Amino acid sequence: MRTRLPVEGIEAPALLRTQSRTGARASAHCPLETPRRTGSNRWASGRRGVMRLRRRAPGTASRRTRSDAEHAVLKALRAEMQGRRGEDDVRAAIEQSNLPALHDLMLPRGAHHTAQIDHLVATRAGLLVVETKRLSGRIVGHSQDDHWRQVFAGDPEDAPPRRIYSPLRQNAVHCAAVYEAVRDIEADIFVHSRVVMTGVAEIAPQLAPFVLTLAAFTAELRSAHAPQPDAATARALRRVAALAARYDGRRSGTMVSGSG
Repeated sequence: MRTRLPVEGIEAPALLRTQSRTGARASAHCPLETPRRTGSNRWASGRRGVMRLRRRAPGTASRRTRSDAEHAVLKALRAEMQGRRGEDDVRAAIEQSNLPALHDLMLPRGAHHTAQIDHLVATRAGLLVVETKRLSGRIVGHSQDDHWRQVFAGDPEDAPPRRIYSPLRQNAVHCAAVYEAVRDIEADIFVHSRVVMTGVAEIAPQLAPFVLTLAAFTAELRSAHAPQPDAATARALRRVAALAARYDGRRSGTMVSGSG
C-alpha cells in the first residue's frame, strides 16, 4: 500500500519500521516530519523520500574524505594558528622587557613587494628584527640552505620531505626592508636578525647557533633592558612605524609596545 504525500508527485510508504537495539519495534511516521531516533539507527527524510543513516562505530574511519584543496586549506589554517601562538609568546616577552617595539608590521620591499615583520625591537645595540617560528618534530639543514627539512618520529623512510623555507633567509629580507626604511636618516644604524623558535621542535646542531629558544631570547631582552636605546635608534623606530602606517592602510594599525 502506498500513500500520497502532501507534496505533489512524491510517494512514500505509509509506514516505515526499524528494529531498535533492544529488539522492540519502533515506527517512523511521514518522511516529511522530524525524524525519530531509535536505538542505534536513525531515519533522515526529505522531499525525495527517506534515507537510512547508521551511526559510525567508534574507532572506524569515516567515509568522508577531503580533497587536496580541503587538505591545503586545513594545513594553512593550522599553520596560521600555530604561528599566532608563537608570535603571542614572543610579544609577551618583549612587552615584559619594556623595550620600545613594533609588532606585526608591513614594509615595502623593492618597488612591487612587501615584507611582513613579526616584531621589531629597539635596543642599545640597534634594531632587532624578530622572526618567530612555532614548529614540532626535528628541524635539520644548514644555515646557507634555502630550505630546511622537518622530520617526525615514525615517518617511513620513503616519506616525501617536509620542506620549510629557511627562516634565516626570510628574516634577511626583513632586515633589508627595515634598513631601507631608515638609512636616509640613520645610515650607521645596526639591524640585527633574530629567529626565535617557540615550539617543541628539536633543532639540528648545524642550525642551533643561528636560532634562539624563547627562554634565550627573553634573557637577551633582559640584558638589553638597561640602558634604553639611544636617540638615533628611537628615531629610526619611529620612522619605521610611520612608514608601516602609511604603507599598509588595510590594517587596523601597527601595534606598538614599550616605552620611548
